[in-house]
Amino acid sequence: MICAGLGNFRSLAVVLIVNKKNIMLTFWLALPITIVSLLMVWIFYSMDKERLMADAVPIGAGAGDTGNANALGQWLAGRDANAVSRALDARREGRTIDPRDWPGGVTIKIPLRAFGVNPESTMLVFVDDQSLEVLTQDMTDDGNGYRVFNLSQEEAQGFFFYATALEPTLLGSKVVDSAGRILKPIIFDLQIPDPNLQVADPIKVEVEMDSVFENSP
Repeated sequence: MICAGLGNFRSLAVVLIVNKKNIMLTFWLALPITIVSLLMVWIFYSMDKERLMADAVPIGAGAGDTGNANALGQWLAGRDANAVSRALDARREGRTIDPRDWPGGVTIKIPLRAFGVNPESTMLVFVDDQSLEVLTQDMTDDGNGYRVFNLSQEEAQGFFFYATALEPTLLGSKVVDSAGRILKPIIFDLQIPDPNLQVADPIKVEVEMDSVFENSP
């Protein structure tokens, strides 16, 4: 009986040792994958922060700007690394850029007065530059006398834009509303990006127009 007990104990000890070795081996094999996973989490968490030390006092020439060092993070976020690089260069050097080329898109702002007196609605009109399909999206009130809408970079580049208070339609080469008024195309003027604007955030464009219409029949 004693011998049988010792045999069982030894068998249990061998099993425990084997299991321990298996656990250690599994941990060792999983370690590289764990490290890479943590690194990827860190990259995604920190991307779009071109100035991770924005609160630090800039020292030296070019201090306070990481240049194009964050292009990898932007690429991982699905943005065009070249577009990000050009946007960062424009921001850093204080050069003008077409708002439609800003990677974070555009927040378009149109004065409420431009829609006429007591407009029934305020809509941004999208005209596809290929199919010429006419689409609309309701604009929102920013509380400061403007109607606003956020465009992605893809939307900003793929359409012609108008604004209206009534349903629009394409008439020949013109876009008119249901009252027969011709809509005025919205022009995106070149502008210098704000030094603190992140490339993942939209650039604000205030469209200073007296009226969204070219004529009033």
